[in-house]
Amino acid sequence: MMGTSDPQPALFYQINLEQFVTADHPMRRIRPLIDTAGIRQLCAPLYADMGRPSIPPEQLFLTLVGGYLLGVTSERALVRELTWNLVLRWFVGLDLARRRGITSRFRRSGNGGLGRVDCSNDSLMRR
Repeated sequence: MMGTSDPQPALFYQINLEQFVTADHPMRRIRPLIDTAGIRQLCAPLYADMGRPSIPPEQLFLTLVGGYLLGVTSERALVRELTWNLVLRWFVGLDLARRRGITSRFRRSGNGGLGRVDCSNDSLMRR
C-alpha cells in the first residue's frame, strides 16, 4: 500500500539542540574553554544599571568566535548562519524559539558596540 504525506505539520516538537551536535564535533571541545563568566565580568563596566536588558555580552562574543571558527566572512553572513545553523546556535547558547535579539544587535550596531571590548585578554580562556 502506498503511503501519503500528512499536509498538517505538528503543532509542537520535542527537539533539543544537543542532538544536532555530534559528540566528536570540534565546537564541543572549544566551547568549554571559553570563560563566559569572565567575559561578563569584563563587560560589566560598559553597561548601565538602568534601562532595558541587553543581550548577554557572552552571547555576542560567542557568536563572533563561532562565526570565525566556521569561516564566516561578514556580519550579514553571520546573521544568516545564526538563523539556520544549529551547531552555531548551540555554541552561542540560543534555543530554537529565540528568533530576535542577537541578529538585530548586529544589524543595528555593526562593529560599533563591540569594538570597545578588548578580547585579547588571556582571562577569557579557562585554564
